[in-house]
Amino acid sequence: MVTVDFEGNNYLYSKGDTRGVWLGNGGANQGRYPGLNIVAPTIMYPAMILAAIEQGADRAEFVFEKKEKRPSVRRASKPKKNSISIF
Repeated sequence: MVTVDFEGNNYLYSKGDTRGVWLGNGGANQGRYPGLNIVAPTIMYPAMILAAIEQGADRAEFVFEKKEKRPSVRRASKPKKNSISIF
């Protein structure tokens, strides 16, 4: 886990399988501080990541592997009949 001081408050980065979240971890309740153990607004994430890297956090902590996209497979359609089927 990574902690960062941002805008006079302290935040904790919690990394999950697909994404991470920034949680309020204490401070003077200045600016956009969400509160203790409350998730910070996502608009703040890029600035907090940059602040964390500047404060010595490893950049790899914030990178996730992208899922491999499988190519779509075209399925063959049935040939259309020239007659009308009522059953």
